[in-house]
Amino acid sequence: MPQANPPRTTVPTLTIALVFLCAAPVAAQTLELTPPPPDEARLSFGFQHPSLDEFRDALGATSGAYELSFAAPINERFVLLARIPYSRTSLDFDVPDWWDGPPPPELMDIDGSSLGNVFLGLQSRPAPGDRRTWTTFGLFMPTGDDDMGAFAGVVADPTRPERFSPETMTLFGEYAWRHAAPGLTMQGAVGLQLQMVMLDDYAGDPGEMFLHYGQAVSWGTGDARLIAEFSGLMVVTEQPDEFGDRFLNNIALGLGWRLGRLTPTAYYRWPLNESVQNLVNSVFGLRLDYALPGGG
Repeated sequence: MPQANPPRTTVPTLTIALVFLCAAPVAAQTLELTPPPPDEARLSFGFQHPSLDEFRDALGATSGAYELSFAAPINERFVLLARIPYSRTSLDFDVPDWWDGPPPPELMDIDGSSLGNVFLGLQSRPAPGDRRTWTTFGLFMPTGDDDMGAFAGVVADPTRPERFSPETMTLFGEYAWRHAAPGLTMQGAVGLQLQMVMLDDYAGDPGEMFLHYGQAVSWGTGDARLIAEFSGLMVVTEQPDEFGDRFLNNIALGLGWRLGRLTPTAYYRWPLNESVQNLVNSVFGLRLDYALPGGG
């Protein structure tokens, strides 16, 4: 089973991302950052397909991380959030000419699927205005399957170990801010998550803590918006040899548009860490957001 913890490698301290997105009927969208709380109920579907570096033809086209999410205001102060991650892995590993030794048995002829850790949480609703802040908090329940069907889901985004870590419960908290001006929107977020393995062998273990972060800038008019986004993950509780080894970072580029209540978004994302790049060189993502009528 792939490790939930991110690979250790030094990363650049300053990075930027360019992401094309569109204005949703409920709020400006993001790719890696949690979307702002909607004013009406929203149903979303996401898909991320990783492209393996040397074995890109081995992974099936439908392999990757899937996520069905729902957000709906429950009163004037809070929004209810629910996310169901799911992984599909179809991998036919062919040994290349340059490979030295037998192929890894764990990567041969995998064909399976895996449920991830279901998330339930609340999001505060900010006061109206151009400058807004909100918090998100919740729990990733230990519903993930411990099998190789989760492989594609794990490598699709190693900066989100809470989605597919088996037998693991994660407490999630985040503070986010947003500033809107004519044609321009800026959004940032920072948060902590505490992962605890729910096995007898780990009884008494305090768990592992991560810090996640991101910054997005979007601009555009009408039904299309251009967004620059950077996101990443820092390991807080471990002590690597170098401070930079604690980090994993991503950049992304995509295109989105609004079609009435439906907002489709397609994008590519690239890892910035060399150790991740040795396995995954890019990730194709597709997201569909639908504002439910009468959901406000």
